Amino acid sequence: AGGTVVWELTPAIVSELAAGSDVNNVKIVDVLPPGVEYDPVCTSFVNGGVKLPTAIAADTPSAGYTTLTYLLGTQQTNTVLGTYLVCTQTDDFAANGTSYTNTVTLSATGLGSVADNHTITVTQGSKVKIKKTVDHPLDLLDDDEVWTLQIRNFSQLVTPATPTLL
Repeated sequence: AGGTVVWELTPAIVSELAAGSDVNNVKIVDVLPPGVEYDPVCTSFVNGGVKLPTAIAADTPSAGYTTLTYLLGTQQTNTVLGTYLVCTQTDDFAANGTSYTNTVTLSATGLGSVADNHTITVTQGSKVKIKKTVDHPLDLLDDDEVWTLQIRNFSQLVTPATPTLL
């Protein structure tokens, strides 16, 4: 838990239409589950600055989920649309054995849509972990920020002393 997960999407348009026929409004929608945070910097790096989401919507379709949308316009049938890599970070404090399911849907006008799910299971090492969060990543000018510091011991061998906060 608390590591980077890179999801590999390799969408393809397979149809009974003649190879090379145009398909309009091709779209990939990738719904990341709660506990998995999208990492735009890593995603840009592993994709060489291309094949990035057209839109990123937090708390969509419901609280905790993140929806990435790729609008691919007109594509041709019976072709692979390339590989899209999506970097995410898992929750540092997730319990050992926690599973996360990522759902990706490919759709196009006249062809409908198809969805695919992939599940990962994280492990929690024997460590002391620290997590820092802020109430709003972008506060208004001169607005108060509320920071939260969490410390959790996943080790059965180490008992850390109570921290001193300044």
